[in-house]
Amino acid sequence: MTKCNLGNILDDLAKSSEGSECLDLFKESVEASHAALEVFRQEYTPVMWARTQNNLGVALTAQTGFIEESQKKSLLKESVEAYHKALQVYTQQYIPLEWAMTQCNLADAVLAQALLSEGHDRIDLFIRATEYYQAALQIYTRDFSPSEWGKIQRTLALTFYFLGREVGEKGFLETAIEYFKAVLAVYTRENSPEEWAEIQKWLGEICKRLSQDSQVPIMEEAIQHYQAASEVYTHDAFPVKSAEIQFDLGNLYFILVT
Repeated sequence: MTKCNLGNILDDLAKSSEGSECLDLFKESVEASHAALEVFRQEYTPVMWARTQNNLGVALTAQTGFIEESQKKSLLKESVEAYHKALQVYTQQYIPLEWAMTQCNLADAVLAQALLSEGHDRIDLFIRATEYYQAALQIYTRDFSPSEWGKIQRTLALTFYFLGREVGEKGFLETAIEYFKAVLAVYTRENSPEEWAEIQKWLGEICKRLSQDSQVPIMEEAIQHYQAASEVYTHDAFPVKSAEIQFDLGNLYFILVT
């Protein structure tokens, strides 16, 4: 068994584990990837080298879910560097699927960096993340891979929402709405009720933010999305989310009548 394959197996085991056991397995995966890179060289075994770099990036990013915030930045930095190295081999022209996969992984790591950053760095990282996700959509189209397309669309919507909230730019929030509405073509109430409701809730939240200048039509749209979400997020099944929606609806109704 090669160290590269061992890293993949450890990654898979970690994803089915919990807590400290999961963190230990991801650490072992990182060690296995580093060991493999002592043998695999870009000039001699480029595909295996790139695959190992991508595996390394995945394991490093995954570790950040189990450690203190102060330790996360260095791991994410190393993860981003590994993905960039993989993209030296995984090109859109010659290995498009691996290129798109790595673009997504890179976007995830950069988005995580953005959420840990402040000021202009935070904004720049959000923008970079959107660029990597949009690049991946050149391969992960709705026709080719609807599930991956939907996941990327949803994450893009959230990233633009974070960006709009950060800079106070209405255009970013409107772009977030476009991406969320597009993804409803994949996450329907019939086949993915919880995901559909979550998107409706996000649409309500964004429309509510856009309605802060007291535009009645956008307030009414926010209400419609919250009401749609409440059809799934009922008090009995999801008491906390139901209460959040009712709170937001109450505020919107109050503004409309005053």
